[in-house]
Amino acid sequence: MRILIFLSAFILVSGCARRDRPEGIRVVSLSPAITEIIYAIGADKKLYGITNYCNWPPEVATTK
Repeated sequence: MRILIFLSAFILVSGCARRDRPEGIRVVSLSPAITEIIYAIGADKKLYGITNYCNWPPEVATTK
């Protein structure tokens, strides 16, 4: 009986996987210095999040 319950639960959970994944990678910067480097190398389009202390370059204010 336990095996039947386990198999039923496994089948239900395995069908819940999210199939659509975002293209490419996203970066979260936890340091203002890293944020500046990301902008310097032109990877700001991949920057997804920053800390409250990141304030340079000025374009960083528009980051999510």
